[in-house]
Amino acid sequence: MAFFAFRALAAVAVTAVVLSPSTAEARLLYETSAATAAAASAATSAHLTFEDFVRLHGRNYVPGSEEFYQRRVIFEDAVRQVEVQNSRAGSLWTAAVNKFADHTAEELAALRGYSRHARPEAMGGAAAAGGGLQFLGKASRAVDLGALPQDFTWRSKLQAMSQVLNQKSCGSCWAHSSSTVLRAHSELYQEDRFCSVEQILSCTPNPQHCGGDGGCKGATAELGMGYVVRKGCVSNSDWSYKSATESKRCLQVEASFAQTVAGSGSPSTARASGSFLGGASDSALGLSMGLKGYTKLPENQLAPLMVALVERGPVAVSVYATAHWSLYHSGIMDGCPRDAIINHAVTLVGFGVGRDGAEQGQHYWQIQNSWGPDWGEGGFVRLARKSNEEEAAYCGTDRKPEQGSGCTGGPPEVRVCGACGILFDTVVPDFELSGSGLWSNRSFLEQHDIKQPRSLQGASS
Repeated sequence: MAFFAFRALAAVAVTAVVLSPSTAEARLLYETSAATAAAASAATSAHLTFEDFVRLHGRNYVPGSEEFYQRRVIFEDAVRQVEVQNSRAGSLWTAAVNKFADHTAEELAALRGYSRHARPEAMGGAAAAGGGLQFLGKASRAVDLGALPQDFTWRSKLQAMSQVLNQKSCGSCWAHSSSTVLRAHSELYQEDRFCSVEQILSCTPNPQHCGGDGGCKGATAELGMGYVVRKGCVSNSDWSYKSATESKRCLQVEASFAQTVAGSGSPSTARASGSFLGGASDSALGLSMGLKGYTKLPENQLAPLMVALVERGPVAVSVYATAHWSLYHSGIMDGCPRDAIINHAVTLVGFGVGRDGAEQGQHYWQIQNSWGPDWGEGGFVRLARKSNEEEAAYCGTDRKPEQGSGCTGGPPEVRVCGACGILFDTVVPDFELSGSGLWSNRSFLEQHDIKQPRSLQGASS
């Protein structure tokens, strides 16, 4: 997906300055002192001066320089946009002067995922996304959406949702979405395992240029999951995220992991390592962590997505992150056009209906982003959607599929449905259920008022 190419830009009119969250930003999130509360209030208002912004976010612009002037012009325009949004009568969401307020248009396009280096002929089929192993499944069954809860979220239930990641200046939202969803399902089906985002980013092959040229230049969640199915993964603490590829480490890390799996002696790891150590071109080391494959849900269908979210776990989805996303602070963000240009990979964690004030009665999707916990509602966004029937029929045309989930050699336009095209490209991993998985934990299910899906009853090993 070309939208996954958030990277440092060399060819911009001014120097690209995309910094990781500063200490000051972290304090705004995690401290509760009066001084911090005051700073937070200023940061989310339209009254923050550019000089205050520069100090708050640790920018190193030189006063009087061309860059300082140009960044201030950009900042002042962002302030005006925030004022306009927050003065709208009956608005469902609030904008803020946040860490993206000084970004150029090209930097913001990269943040939303645009990559001009992605192949314009992209848009291949499922087999390419699944790789030679053909791990791709397509799930479809008749369901009664009326049997689903009106409000549901994994946000407060899983460790994967408690740690919002920050992709920084690399086009790696595809790798972050893959890792986050894999971790969530590991918790639910096996045990908490946080696959290295850096390994997925650096080592996932992308020969057909699906969503970009690989690494920080873009790929897809399907490719990321397919890689882990074949090669397994080390933990995120063993290979931490660098916001740049470290491909030279891949062979050593993969070989070491395979040897570790082979030496563990359990039946599952024996199955996982057999083909790899036997010299087969396609291994299945993901089986060592219970990962059998992944399923691409039917395109542009609401029911399979909602059922998978409730009965399986968080889902990797692709959306059109509009210009509004960079200034989003809180509330239910609306404004998604029918003709969505898919350009960003995120994790769908829930859905619900607004209860108070202007939000009352407004349906929404709850999404976990990879722009850090200091963006939006603690790293999450609630995206306005329609009622079930209307959402399923809210369709348009993506006339720039090269920015989306395409591979080499596809059509010039594709049909996309749902708010911001959220129903178009949706993926979940397939794990074996073990006795240690949360789906097998009666106290967890009772605590969160969740019923074990019928398909999992009696399935734990």
